[in-house]
Amino acid sequence: LAKVRLDESSARAELLANAIFQRAHAVVAGGADPYVALRDDSGLRSILESSLYSNNVTFAAIVDTHGLVIAHADRQEEGKTLPPADDLRALNLRSPIDQLRAIYSGQGRNLEFSQPLLLNDTEFGAIRIGVSTLLVRSDLDTSLRPAALTA
Repeated sequence: LAKVRLDESSARAELLANAIFQRAHAVVAGGADPYVALRDDSGLRSILESSLYSNNVTFAAIVDTHGLVIAHADRQEEGKTLPPADDLRALNLRSPIDQLRAIYSGQGRNLEFSQPLLLNDTEFGAIRIGVSTLLVRSDLDTSLRPAALTA
């Protein structure tokens, strides 16, 4: 069940990253400064802000190649550096025991789904989607509660 929950979170993050990528691609195709175009686009802003309604997602952002936030679901984060987090896809490839350990250890942590942004085949930034292990834990606990009560 933990694997299913992590796979679901990864699929949501990937779907969200693809929606952001599609809009970002259309926005930077105009030839203007890509960072300004991304920051100022209302359609992209709407996708970023609506990401917070997705289960287990803690943030959605576009960063430059140095991790500086260009556009974020929370405008107050723009202009700040977004430190990298552990890779969500890497955790999905690990054993079920390692996955449970990651979900239930400590106070939780943010994992990240990342997708590069390219302009003329040159990476100029990345889309980064944060997923919380605490939110995955809560979702998993809710799923397991009926079985635990029955037992």
